[in-house]
Amino acid sequence: MTKGVAGRIDYDKWNKTASDLTKQLDEEEEQDKKEAASALGLDGKHARSQAEADELAKMNDAQKTKKMLEQYKKREDGVVETLSGLLAPGQNQETKFVTRAMLGVGKRVITICDTSGPGRIVLTQDLSNLESATPANTALQPKVYADDAENNAKMSQPTVHRGLIKLNLRNLSQCTVVVKCKVITGTVEVSHCKDFTLIVEGDDATVSTIQADLC
Repeated sequence: MTKGVAGRIDYDKWNKTASDLTKQLDEEEEQDKKEAASALGLDGKHARSQAEADELAKMNDAQKTKKMLEQYKKREDGVVETLSGLLAPGQNQETKFVTRAMLGVGKRVITICDTSGPGRIVLTQDLSNLESATPANTALQPKVYADDAENNAKMSQPTVHRGLIKLNLRNLSQCTVVVKCKVITGTVEVSHCKDFTLIVEGDDATVSTIQADLC
């Protein structure tokens, strides 16, 4: 017989016991629901049909693409120097010289944008002294020949390139841009420009491709 309090049943103890049993039953029921959902593919981890499987695959691909674009933009922001408003609009003809001193650490791509003349913007020969290193491909293993003195030769060091990697010109008007420096990729991209002239001159200047859009 259950021990009572002052000749009565200990209802507090029974209430606690009943509460514990109810909680245990609720937890077991919730676990059973999860296991049943997983078995039926209703837990969100498994597709219930081919159409849903295709939709999940598309969503995963979209997330991977978004992540790749975010990583690309982060890398791009690390090397691009944006120079805007280099000329004073409506003033007399002026010349603005772009040198290494105007670039941040590690910046190897220049974007000149949102500038109105009249005037000239000169990318000086000084920019040809910018350095970019291409790491050696460590996945490549040199061949080994018997009794060859070069068998123990170290892998090649990173290759150093000098000059701008690329030049972007965007939203320029009533001005002339003069390129006197080396452009490693040989590419200049021009967009949304009007009353605009591009001149490539000098011994260092190397521009082989000009891509113009909406000009």
